Amino acid sequence: MDVSSVDRALLAEQKQGYLNTGAWEGFHAFILSALAECGAALLPEQAARLAELAEKYGEASPWERRALWSEISREWRDALPAVQTWAAEKRPPAPARPSAPPAAKPAAAPEPAEK
Repeated sequence: MDVSSVDRALLAEQKQGYLNTGAWEGFHAFILSALAECGAALLPEQAARLAELAEKYGEASPWERRALWSEISREWRDALPAVQTWAAEKRPPAPARPSAPPAAKPAAAPEPAEK
């Protein structure tokens, strides 16, 4: 999971007026799927709280979602350091770069023609 995808979904949901459309299948479903993927990186209380908020978000009116969005955003920000550490550890190491080929020798200057 790309950690920034949650940030993008939060921003999209806010811009769209808390209509639960900030991600495919709904913002709340996106948060739940993100938790399924990275929830082990969180404290159990954090994961449970985010799941509870996401469930409520899916059932709430747009007016109620504004407050729930703020809580989800705050909980995500609190959990972010643990999620970033988890994501960095999960990411495979970058492949080794091949060494640069040897530098080509400059071509010798042509010898002047004799007269």
